[in-house]
Amino acid sequence: MTKDKPDYGAPKDDPESDPVSGPVSGIASDVANDITNDITNDISNEKPLTFLEILGSTFAAAVGVQSKARRTRDFTRGKPLHFILAGLIFAATFVTVIILVVRAVLSSVLT
Repeated sequence: MTKDKPDYGAPKDDPESDPVSGPVSGIASDVANDITNDITNDISNEKPLTFLEILGSTFAAAVGVQSKARRTRDFTRGKPLHFILAGLIFAATFVTVIILVVRAVLSSVLT
């Protein structure tokens, strides 16, 4: 005597009953592809950030006053390596300036 095993969501032969590969997922996939193509075309049509724009964004990010529009511009047109290098240069320059100011103040107080 054999018992039939219950069907716990096994794939059906009817593609419209399957939520993963049914007609709705095909539409969603088409919409996602259209959006991806639009974004890719928008990004490829825009010119990369200039040196001064990267410097300005780095300074604004360090101070914490970056606007949403410029942050969006940076993420769409900027390259991560450029911002990493600008951040490292900014940090090194900032630490050097602080050290020089402290030395100047201490030398004037101690003499």
